[in-house]
Amino acid sequence: MPVPTLTRWGVSAHGDLVYRMLTTFGAKSDAALARTLQLPVKKIRAGLEELHGLGAASVLPGPHERTWRATSPTTVVTVLRARQAQLAGARYRLPRQLSTLDIVVSAGTALRTARPIHGVPAVRARLAELVAAERREHLAMSPEPAFSAASAKAGIPAGRAALQRGVTAWTLGVPPSAEDRSEEQTRELYGYGLRYRELPRQPTKLMIMDRATAFVPLNPAALFSHGVWEISAPAVVDELVSFFLRHWSAAMEPGPRGWVPPAALSAREQAIVALLATGATDSAVSAKLGLSVRTIAYTVRDLMERYGVQTRFQLGLVLGSRSTTDGGNTS
Repeated sequence: MPVPTLTRWGVSAHGDLVYRMLTTFGAKSDAALARTLQLPVKKIRAGLEELHGLGAASVLPGPHERTWRATSPTTVVTVLRARQAQLAGARYRLPRQLSTLDIVVSAGTALRTARPIHGVPAVRARLAELVAAERREHLAMSPEPAFSAASAKAGIPAGRAALQRGVTAWTLGVPPSAEDRSEEQTRELYGYGLRYRELPRQPTKLMIMDRATAFVPLNPAALFSHGVWEISAPAVVDELVSFFLRHWSAAMEPGPRGWVPPAALSAREQAIVALLATGATDSAVSAKLGLSVRTIAYTVRDLMERYGVQTRFQLGLVLGSRSTTDGGNTS
């Protein structure tokens, strides 16, 4: 069977090019592919991850650098045809999926531009692009009761950068289970201004970037693990924003986990205080924020003088009372 053109099945141009190279010339490492195709390794790896998610490429076992081989064209085309049939069904069900959220799409053509993104690697890559471009607002609805420390930590750099450049971040979650390991990371983002509320359950997983682009699951039961619909039709995005805000209004701030430092503090002071409130040592805060231990100590000492207290315990009591009056309102 000749090498098929995978772009007709929704595969990216880079994924198609990498597959064609592996099929024609045999197994290669990502570095070798980058040299041959004269493309950045980052783009090659993105293409390989996409192909791997489709089952179109796999890693050969070996002790040295990873070498990739292509799956046979016949097998790949069979998989892609099945995926296209599933996608057609998912697109047909999308209006009904939104209607269960009380979102009525008045224009029949509004969802025709919805773009499917398949697999976790592709979703993460596209989300990273959109979050890096955010300038105003990020809305997120997360029904998961638990996150691993690794997954929570992975989102910190982008979240911190967005908050530091003035993006308002609103997150709706559910009460965490005993398996959740994200509290430390959430505390850090509180320090940079994250707004967070909880409901007993969330009806779906949802992300909205700058009220211009929204992600909803391809398969609602699988959240984002099977992929997402990227929706940019203004009428639909507006409905999703209203849906989010209705749930935000009904949600509540959690208990101690939701403590927010007073708004009167600077961003650096808020970040330091939020981490210290979790019981972190000065050294741990220093490592987390990339500041010297001396800077942490000076900042705390300055706050103690500013609020007229003698001990860190007294400072915590004062800041705790202040946050309920000037920093804890996220309405």
